[in-house]
Amino acid sequence: MTPFSLGPACTLSQAEAIHAALSEHLLDHAGEGLLVDASAVEEADISLVQILVSAGRTAASRHLAMTLEPSPAVTALLARAGLGDWAASLRA
Repeated sequence: MTPFSLGPACTLSQAEAIHAALSEHLLDHAGEGLLVDASAVEEADISLVQILVSAGRTAASRHLAMTLEPSPAVTALLARAGLGDWAASLRA
């Protein structure tokens, strides 16, 4: 799997660019599983949650696995959103 790496800021102001880059990554690596490297994320908001959930659904619809390498900030964000168990199930 070729990782899709997120930068330190993943907030609403970056959401459109992140979505576009992730969509391109999925096209460029069609047939591969999706590895989201979020280990460098320091600042994130609910827009990242939506992007990650959407990416997971897209991968599942293509019968591909999704793996998430979250930073502590992403882990905390997903837990606050009620998705801690989901995120834990995606860890490598």
